[in-house]
Amino acid sequence: MPPTPPGLPNYVWSQTRLAHFPPPPKQAKTSDDHFVVPAVLSPYSVAIAAHAAQPQPTPVVQPVVPALPLPLSSILAEAKALDDQKVRSWSVVQAIEFLAQDEVFLQVILEFQIPKHLKVETQILSQKPAYRSTIDKRPPAMIDDYFPTLVRTIVSQQLHGAAVKAIWDRTMAAFHVPEGMELTPELVRDATFSTEIDPTDQKEKMLVNGVRPGLSKAKKNSIISLAEHFNDPELLKGCDLEQLHDIMLLDKLTGVTGLGPWTVEMFQMFKLRRQDIFSVGDLSVRKGLNLILKPHRCDFNEDKNGRKAMDAFVESRWKPYRSLVCMYAYCKWEDFLGKKKPNPAKKRHPNTKK
Repeated sequence: MPPTPPGLPNYVWSQTRLAHFPPPPKQAKTSDDHFVVPAVLSPYSVAIAAHAAQPQPTPVVQPVVPALPLPLSSILAEAKALDDQKVRSWSVVQAIEFLAQDEVFLQVILEFQIPKHLKVETQILSQKPAYRSTIDKRPPAMIDDYFPTLVRTIVSQQLHGAAVKAIWDRTMAAFHVPEGMELTPELVRDATFSTEIDPTDQKEKMLVNGVRPGLSKAKKNSIISLAEHFNDPELLKGCDLEQLHDIMLLDKLTGVTGLGPWTVEMFQMFKLRRQDIFSVGDLSVRKGLNLILKPHRCDFNEDKNGRKAMDAFVESRWKPYRSLVCMYAYCKWEDFLGKKKPNPAKKRHPNTKK
């Protein structure tokens, strides 16, 4: 039996149907070796034409759901372990899944996995079971003591590493903070502030209760202003910072002398664990994000208009998980600095030409 013509169902070309159709007539050849179409169509041609004229059903194309890369699956498993700690109101798993849908961030997530800023919380909880039980028993608004955190932020401004710890330890001692306790607004309110001239450099130094903690005059004024806000019922005393909206919290805290938007954003992101904070004023965030976007031919200038454009771009693309965007930008910038090789000045010799 000859093969089934293209487009014709098998049942039309079956042996049973062949019995009802006479064989197709032979076509005569012309002098130029071309076939001549017969004037009368054979039953075979009629059947094929009738089948072709029928409307064909549109094929149903099943959407292809891309499988998650195996490394991403392990990252999400680690993120779920963070979510199980219940130290934040948002899900790290959902945040990573959201960002991973964007090809810009998928490679960043696979490269850095869970940002170290989130891993620190897990390490603290594993090392301090008492803190874990505190989180389980107390409402979220009471977990953190916000005043000493903000004071430490003020103290650490323009300082790094060991210098921060040294100044902080001296500050705690100057305010007579008992061992194992935290600095309170009342201790700042009751402290005595004075100055003295350092005989070595003839510069004025700040004293707290007769002790020199190493604070500048500006930082001292900021700590006093912060304590006044926390002691005032109309400002921050008794205020549940956890329940304040981001904009309202920014407005309240920037009223403190020396607290700018960057300080408040760091407090919101790392202490209150807010999920949608993007600190466009942070140089490291801007540098890291530009490194992330560079392979995709996207870059933002460092001027005022460039910052506004970056802020709008991040909001339109990665809201409501901009805090995680900041953390990955930190990771990218720190990784770049770690890989950057020093460029020592070339030694010049008197007789060496340039």
